[in-house]
Amino acid sequence: MTADEGPWGWYRPLLAQYHSHLAERFATLQLQRRQIEAPVFALEHGLPTDEVEQVSSAVQACVRTGTVEAVSQGSWLPFVVYSVEVGYKYDGLTFWPGFETLTSGWTFSDRDLLADWFRRFHEEYGGAAPQGPWAAQFKKISWPITHAVLPVYLQRHLAHLLYDNRALSSQYVRNRVALVRHDVAQFQWMHCLEVIPLAGC
Repeated sequence: MTADEGPWGWYRPLLAQYHSHLAERFATLQLQRRQIEAPVFALEHGLPTDEVEQVSSAVQACVRTGTVEAVSQGSWLPFVVYSVEVGYKYDGLTFWPGFETLTSGWTFSDRDLLADWFRRFHEEYGGAAPQGPWAAQFKKISWPITHAVLPVYLQRHLAHLLYDNRALSSQYVRNRVALVRHDVAQFQWMHCLEVIPLAGC
């Protein structure tokens, strides 16, 4: 029996410790955002890279040993952070295959847990809620992708847009950003309609 498989594997106290830390962080952000009526995003967890790696290792160990449902009842915030970090790397095409490759032992039924954690984050910490037709169609993956704020693949589009229009008026750029957002939303919507049976969202 490995340390992971024991009833109190090494990851349990670590997840509990990070849950407490994250709860304090998000509660503070929630108080600040209430004043300006703005949501909190899970990507604002504030953890340095080495601690994100620790959280990731602990979450992966928990999932690998099949204890995710029991452990996450009391320590669910590290799972939110883990999934938003995966969402940040979303390529615009597929979410679950990459998530499941990184998270050995993740099952189809665990997908409901992910959405439940984010709904709880929304209720308890004023977290952003996904909106629009894409979010309505992809009710599970829309949570971590929304909380990733701007996944890496969209950053390139935005950077090109800003560079190409650097000499233009701010109103023109705002109009162009709106058009790009519309085009991206349309692309995601059309693509998602084609891959619904494969995505399992």
